[in-house]
Amino acid sequence: MNPLHQPIEIFNFESTEAASDSKALNYNQFIYIMHGRGQLSRRGITTSFEKGDLLWIEKGCVFFFKFEEKAKMEILAFKHEAKLRLKELIEGSKGEAGVMARFKSPLNEKIRLCDSDDVLFHHTLRIMKEMCCYPERNSSVLYFQMIVLLNIIERNISLGDQGNKDTFLSKDISLILRYIHKNLKHPSNLKIAVLSRHFNMSANSLMLYFRKETKQSLKQYIEDMKMKLIQKQILQSNMRFSEIAYEFGFTDESHFNKRFRRYFGVSPKVFRVQKMSSS
Repeated sequence: MNPLHQPIEIFNFESTEAASDSKALNYNQFIYIMHGRGQLSRRGITTSFEKGDLLWIEKGCVFFFKFEEKAKMEILAFKHEAKLRLKELIEGSKGEAGVMARFKSPLNEKIRLCDSDDVLFHHTLRIMKEMCCYPERNSSVLYFQMIVLLNIIERNISLGDQGNKDTFLSKDISLILRYIHKNLKHPSNLKIAVLSRHFNMSANSLMLYFRKETKQSLKQYIEDMKMKLIQKQILQSNMRFSEIAYEFGFTDESHFNKRFRRYFGVSPKVFRVQKMSSS
């Protein structure tokens, strides 16, 4: 493995021995397996890999390779200073860019890109490789290309990389729905930024995924579920409207009345009277 001279570098590596020495490098790496098979050991976990797998090794992590056959790898390496700059750009995107936390999870020992994203990944990588020849001129653009790659990788993690993807997605959406229902009385926990952090997905990926699975927008689903629960509370209890407003996190009763009227077409008071008289 090469020492880094620039914050971001891309290079190829070919195995010449059956196993590599145990080592820890001072930079982060995404390693794409272009050819060959073997095992990567890090953090006490051994992961088998083959052509098409994408591996993540964090700065300072002790690791070593064992090769079953000659392997060729393409490595995207970046220093800690580059990681900090990427973090700034991602945070400044207000949730539109991918997050890096998921790559560290033991559930993501390796990542498998779907066919279309594999092509896009390598196309972007080639562009970055050319940019690395003139790092000073292309520095800022290079970071934005890196964010493109992170988003490609992140959305493949979100979709799951093992077994039947449809089954994985069904389990994933049930976790999101369960979290929403549990927090209907805690609106601060249902902000898009909070949800995306909780489920380790970018805001854009989360909203697209939710709509794909439920045929409804995430914001509209939360609003529907919250109003249905408020409706039940009004009809099945003698609570004052100010108490219900407080319980569901509204700033005041006036704000609660406006939201309720906008959704149901009548005020909470009229709604309760109408339903009671009809029953």
